[in-house]
Amino acid sequence: LSGSESIYFTSGIRVVNTKDEILDALEGRFRGELPPPAILTQTGTVQMMDACGAYWPAAHFEADKMVRLALQPSELFGFATARIPFDITAEAESLGCTVSPGTRDTQPMVTSSRWRGSGTISPVPDDLISPEEMIECPRIRTVIEAAERIHDVRQDLFLTSMCFSASGIAMQMIGMEALLMGSLMEPLTVEKWIDLLTPYRELYAKTLSEVSDNVMVISGVESTINTPEMNRLLAEKDGKIVSSIRDSFSTVHDCGSTLYDIEYLVGMKPDILSLETSANPEPYLRAVNGRCRMIGCVNPIRTLLQSPPEMVREQARQSAELGFDLVGPECGVPPLTSNTNLRALAEYRSRGTRAQAVSYLSLPNIGSDDEQQQNPQLSFHSQQGNGVPRPRPRLPRHPQPHPGRERPLPEARGRGEP
Repeated sequence: LSGSESIYFTSGIRVVNTKDEILDALEGRFRGELPPPAILTQTGTVQMMDACGAYWPAAHFEADKMVRLALQPSELFGFATARIPFDITAEAESLGCTVSPGTRDTQPMVTSSRWRGSGTISPVPDDLISPEEMIECPRIRTVIEAAERIHDVRQDLFLTSMCFSASGIAMQMIGMEALLMGSLMEPLTVEKWIDLLTPYRELYAKTLSEVSDNVMVISGVESTINTPEMNRLLAEKDGKIVSSIRDSFSTVHDCGSTLYDIEYLVGMKPDILSLETSANPEPYLRAVNGRCRMIGCVNPIRTLLQSPPEMVREQARQSAELGFDLVGPECGVPPLTSNTNLRALAEYRSRGTRAQAVSYLSLPNIGSDDEQQQNPQLSFHSQQGNGVPRPRPRLPRHPQPHPGRERPLPEARGRGEP
């Protein structure tokens, strides 16, 4: 971008929550009444594109437009989060897949590759570019450059970057049917594909963590479609990707019904779990039991896309009362979601949210003077109260369980487990 920061601020910043609130929630030190709203998943919508002039598909491929669109949740609604990219095809395209760019309201998708079409799982290739070469491919560099720009210009935002799992990339390269059938008929070949692609994921995740506050890994673990043996393999490999995220928080996101996969997902040791729990959230919260933070559980389709703003606020408040550490969509925001509903999510805590967030900046430092001398990381609140938190080092990963976890979770009220 050209030298002026004003290019980012097309609508003016409205304080709704702060990065400090999010960091405190993740570190088990949040002291507000209700946890902050956040979006860690895909955020691009048509109405946001109209507001900033950065449209899909160009915003998937050009860093300037990616940055401009990624900042709209903050500029329009006051979220203290940003998320890039808006799709899941950059890695596959960099490794040789053909990608359709999509339209203004549809995301890019892999349409073909030289490893598809035989009806069976293809042998593992021996001529892929190296992980280091993949990092230099245009699509990958676009994401990294966009993360660097957001990090440099908006340090007050909690920036999440996304990395697909090795099994997800394998699915795009060889096809979903071939991968699923291969896991049953030729599991050793599938394992070779996963082994081949894991180092690419590790290097990409590590690189993203150097320029982001949080890296989200989209996992392939799901017992409804995978064999137990395959789930164990995927959990092990996805765990290696998570462990490569050394300079930021880590999030594992998984779609579908994953209640019976919680031990696999928690075993990857992410800082945050992002799961589709809205149909029956209480069993998920009980199963995780404070071993990592959880974001949820606003349904992106039934609630964000299809319901009135009052229902968005209601589901957000219910999520907070259940004990979610961050309140936000459990999967990507649909491109046709209205600004009205996103604003309702951002302001779910009350009409006084603006004052609550501003006053949070002026809270005294947490911990006594003795505690701060023993652990300087406790002294992190901005003394100026100017809305821009000072940079601070990460606290040790996997902090103490959130105080809210000490209260018993409500029963499932008769709803069957998924």
